[in-house]
Amino acid sequence: MQLSIRSTGICGSDQHYYNHFRNGDIHVREPMSLGHESSGVVELVGPGPNPHNLRPGDRVAVEVGVPCDGCARCAEGRYNICAGMRFRSSAKSFPHFQGTLQERVNHPARWCHRLPENVSLDEGALPAELPFWLGELPLPTADGDLALILMPAAFTYTTGKAHWEILL
Repeated sequence: MQLSIRSTGICGSDQHYYNHFRNGDIHVREPMSLGHESSGVVELVGPGPNPHNLRPGDRVAVEVGVPCDGCARCAEGRYNICAGMRFRSSAKSFPHFQGTLQERVNHPARWCHRLPENVSLDEGALPAELPFWLGELPLPTADGDLALILMPAAFTYTTGKAHWEILL
């Protein structure tokens, strides 16, 4: 799926790559664009799987981690701990998985999540975890209860307004 990136956040790892060409012990080994907490607009839909039935013009939050989809953890639905996970704007893998400070990026449709009308593109780019809280993906019950408490606090802090309606 091709996305026109409209909003991208800059986090600590981006700042470390920019200022030191590394993040901890992960060194940049080739030119790399930064940015990964992003949202955008669907421009083109390719022939691959499109589980969320996204169409050109849809506004989406981009899930920045793309798992391998072939390991045991991915098969169990535990893709968040996939050892082969690649993150945008990370030099962990080589070649590097380029960030979203670009006009357009190609990203798997499975990891793009439609934004509700009451969420702006800037708000959609705030937390990388937003797709989880929009109900697109299953949450474990115990962790989900805690997440519902923490996420509105993060939105309130970062945008200056409460967005409880996102979670209900």
